[in-house]
Amino acid sequence: MDKLIQTIQDEINNLMNSKSAKLTDNKLESLEKSTVATKDLVQKIIQEYYNSNRTLRQICGDYDISLSTFKRQRKSYGLEIKTGEKHNTTNLVQSIKTKNQIDEKTKDIQSGMTWKEYQLKWDVAETAYYRLKRKLKKDLVD
Repeated sequence: MDKLIQTIQDEINNLMNSKSAKLTDNKLESLEKSTVATKDLVQKIIQEYYNSNRTLRQICGDYDISLSTFKRQRKSYGLEIKTGEKHNTTNLVQSIKTKNQIDEKTKDIQSGMTWKEYQLKWDVAETAYYRLKRKLKKDLVD
């Protein structure tokens, strides 16, 4: 009987030393080490996000949770975040102004404006005038 118990124990030891058993143990250890956000913690992070001007990444960093873990847990709990983003049109308006200025600068050069007049109007260096003029001539040739 003792011999049978010893044989079974040896087989168990062999299995525990196998590659798959070590891999499984490593996976279990990594799961224990990783921080999983509870529903209360996820709700707390969302509430803090609403009340502060900080990003989710910064708030999650305070709680030692990665942003991807937070998002995964938030989805699993069925919680939504209303970002309340307003359409920020300042960048769009600025890009339209810039585009209109570029068009106006090219029209000024095409109309034959001298570099002194151009410099007074746009307050740029002489090289900017000649660079744009060279570019326009190159575009006309192509």
